[in-house]
Amino acid sequence: MSSRCKAMGHICSPSSIKRLLDLPLEIIKAPYSPRPSTIPPELYDDVRTTIIDLYKDDDEITMTSLLLKIEEKFNLHLSDYPIERIRKESGFVNLNVRHGHSVKLVNRQPRVDWCQARITEECSFRRHVFTDESMVQLDPNSRKVWVLSTARERRIKSAFKFPQKVLIWGGISWKGVTHLVIMHESCRIDAPEYCRILRDGYLKWERPAESPDLNPVELVWGDMKTYLKNHWKPTSVQHLTDGINYYWYNILTTEKCRQYIRHIHTQMRRVIEVDGGPVRE
Repeated sequence: MSSRCKAMGHICSPSSIKRLLDLPLEIIKAPYSPRPSTIPPELYDDVRTTIIDLYKDDDEITMTSLLLKIEEKFNLHLSDYPIERIRKESGFVNLNVRHGHSVKLVNRQPRVDWCQARITEECSFRRHVFTDESMVQLDPNSRKVWVLSTARERRIKSAFKFPQKVLIWGGISWKGVTHLVIMHESCRIDAPEYCRILRDGYLKWERPAESPDLNPVELVWGDMKTYLKNHWKPTSVQHLTDGINYYWYNILTTEKCRQYIRHIHTQMRRVIEVDGGPVRE
């Protein structure tokens, strides 16, 4: 038996096996008491409501913690199955966490007021220019690759510890794109100077603070970086600059700009639904 334990990866001496065999049978084999997989009918509605409330209050709650709370409140020792069934029937799904920008509580109500005002006046944003800047780094690797299950090491790609970057600035409107400005790492611009350029070049337009999800040009940056990674695959800063210019003046058409601008109406409704909190772009 000692050699069999070693074959299974356990280290057991003959003396420890002898001591185990000398123990009374009732100590070795504890009585099996399975958790019930059903909820008593008279408690079902209350348990279901409690489970839904627990998930709404804490969307990261674990199954162990949830079972303990049910046990404390109803004196029920449930298995995972009824919890999983109620969770599915109630419409809960398990998703990867998406990190969005933070919105302070003081800025949430102004975001709601701004969105409600734009919806009330039926603003089409056809006379607005949406501008922003973004940092684009040199990274020729795609996010996903196809490899044989026997050659998983091929998914490992080399990456620079300190990749070169360029700062880009541009905007979109109902008529298309603005001119694109590309600044390399050696170029520096102070925040006051940047604000002065925007103030002198564009009309002032009040927009709530901490609201990148209400700026459609943010979607442009995401689509551009995906294009560069999956299709252009830049190998040098000049190649990266060429790819940015090609996307901006060839891929980003007037119709695509209008699609991004129309998307603001969807975002405004989402912001109102979450009481001014951040929404997915």
